[in-house]
Amino acid sequence: MRTYDPKKHYRSNYNFTTCYMPVGKGKVMLTVGVFGLEKAVSRRAEGDGQVFDSIEDAKDFAIKKGYLVEYDPQEELKKALEFQKTLNKNKQSNV
Repeated sequence: MRTYDPKKHYRSNYNFTTCYMPVGKGKVMLTVGVFGLEKAVSRRAEGDGQVFDSIEDAKDFAIKKGYLVEYDPQEELKKALEFQKTLNKNKQSNV
């Protein structure tokens, strides 16, 4: 099972958004927003509003539930630049 690794990069999965709020004494509350088809299936995400002992514990929970996914920022930049090149090739003059 996947676990949180602070050396890796994570972002919210396609149909979710996550937020971590400090609630005192080092504890963190996880909030999870649900969008798209996931919202039709489940009105509220499991763990939304749950308090964890640390942000690492909250992120670990979010990864295991599929709310966070790992990504490679260099690979994403490469894809974005390639996509931008295709847009520039298709650009037509306004004259």
